[in-house]
Amino acid sequence: MDLSRFLSGGVKHEGAFDDLAQSIGKEIYIDIQGWHLYLRDLHVETDITMDQALASQLAVISPPSREATKCVLAGILLDMGEGKLGIPLFDAIPLKGIQDLTKILAAYNKC
Repeated sequence: MDLSRFLSGGVKHEGAFDDLAQSIGKEIYIDIQGWHLYLRDLHVETDITMDQALASQLAVISPPSREATKCVLAGILLDMGEGKLGIPLFDAIPLKGIQDLTKILAAYNKC
């Protein structure tokens, strides 16, 4: 998935999914050799963080499921080494993080 194209397509970056983005940003992280980089600190664009981008993608999944979440996360590549290597976001988030993300989405959809 080309996040920069998606995010530049007129999507509102504030408002509708702020609560979901905040929950994702403070709970979900990628693990790189024991270092935890929370999605709120991972920038997709200069002014857009990964938690905001994911909130706008994942909020529309109804009902939320681990499989649907996996499909979205697997389609987002993290560029490493100035783009020499791309790692699916799904593979960079620990299993507990995927489980927590599924719970966050379920709680969000109950509101």
